[in-house]
Amino acid sequence: MADHTPRPQADAGGTGGQRRQLLRRAAGQEATVLVLMPVAVLVVIILGSIAVDLSMAYAGTRRVADLAAAWANDAASAVDPASHYRDGQPILLDTETAVAWVDQRCQQADRLDPGIQLDCAKTLVATDGAQVTVTVTGDVSLLFLDAFPAIGAPRRVSASSTAALITLD
Repeated sequence: MADHTPRPQADAGGTGGQRRQLLRRAAGQEATVLVLMPVAVLVVIILGSIAVDLSMAYAGTRRVADLAAAWANDAASAVDPASHYRDGQPILLDTETAVAWVDQRCQQADRLDPGIQLDCAKTLVATDGAQVTVTVTGDVSLLFLDAFPAIGAPRRVSASSTAALITLD
């Protein structure tokens, strides 16, 4: 009768046992890759949405700064008619006209740019003789972070610009 009991095989340098052990370890790590890939994709999507929102906030800041510069340049053209015709006296800015002009432009710009909500009550116009400073404040809406009320509040941005009345003598 033949004996069919398995006999231990001699290992040449122990490589066969190490190979089986490595194969067992590799087979158990397949599930780790299946879990890590969706997590990695989710992290990339979240970082991308944060980058988009930060770029929107930066673009809103630039837009508010551009508005302040344009309004200051235009408000500097509000010359006081009485000072314009006096000989030997410096030409001064008309503060009331400059304030009314900037307020009117603020009301119009609020409707034209839906991503920025300008706070016209906080738009300041200060004149100092032949110089005008316009400060514009607004809230920039974010796209993705608005879903999280704790961190997704609109970003408050402010910009200031000064323009001077230059007379050619």
